[in-house]
Amino acid sequence: MRLYRDALTRLRVTSLVLLLTLGIFLLWLADPLPLQSLRLAQFDQFQRWHRRVEAQALSPVRVIDIDEASLKAYGQWPWPRTRLAELVQRLHGAGAAVIVIDMLLAEPDRTTPRAMARLWQNPAISAALQGLPDHDKVLAQALAGRQVVLGSSLLQGVPDARPAGATQPLPYRIIRSGAGDPAHWLHAFDSATEPLPVLAAAASGLGVMNFTGDSDSVVRRLPLFLRRGDQRSCPR
Repeated sequence: MRLYRDALTRLRVTSLVLLLTLGIFLLWLADPLPLQSLRLAQFDQFQRWHRRVEAQALSPVRVIDIDEASLKAYGQWPWPRTRLAELVQRLHGAGAAVIVIDMLLAEPDRTTPRAMARLWQNPAISAALQGLPDHDKVLAQALAGRQVVLGSSLLQGVPDARPAGATQPLPYRIIRSGAGDPAHWLHAFDSATEPLPVLAAAASGLGVMNFTGDSDSVVRRLPLFLRRGDQRSCPR
C-alpha cells in the first residue's frame, strides 16, 4: 500500500510539473501584453543597474548635434547645403573614418542661388546669382571620394515608382541568402524615399532611418536588415 501511495505521489508531482511547464510554454507562445510589459520593465531596470558608461566613453562614435547654440551661431534650420558640405570637409579633415548624415535630403536646396533668383524675380539680382554654384552640386562634390552615408526612408503601402526591371541603386548592398531564405523574418517595405540622385550618386552608401518602438512605444532596438519588395538589402 505504501509503495502504491509513493507511486501515486510521484505521478501527481510529475503531472503537476508537466502541466506547469506546458502552461509556461503556452504563456510564452501567447506573449500577452502584461508579460511584454514585465519583460521590458526588467530590461530597462537592468540597463539602470548596469550602465555601459565605460563603453560609451571608449566608443569611437561622435554625434554632431544641431542644438540651440548651433542655430544661434549659424541661423535657422534648414541650413544651406553649402554649410553641410563645409561640415563634411571639416570632419573628414579631422580624421573621421565614416560620416553619417541622418537627414533625408530628398528635395533640392531651396536656398540655392537659382531658387532665390526665381523667388525674387529681380533682373539685376538674378543675373548675379546665375553664375553662383548650385548648393546641391557643392555638397555632392564634398561627398565624392569620402566615406559618407546619407539617409533614406522606407515606405509601406506606397507603390515603388521605379520602372519595371530597374535595378536597385548602387548604394544598397544585396544580401544573397544561402540554403535558407530569411526574407520572411525581415520587416517588409514597398518603396523608399531617397536623397536627390546627384547626392545619392556621390555618397558611399544609403542608410535607412526607419525604426519601430516596442509595445510601450519606446525604441530599444533597431533592425540590421530590412526588405524592400523582393530585395533584401543591408543599409550601409
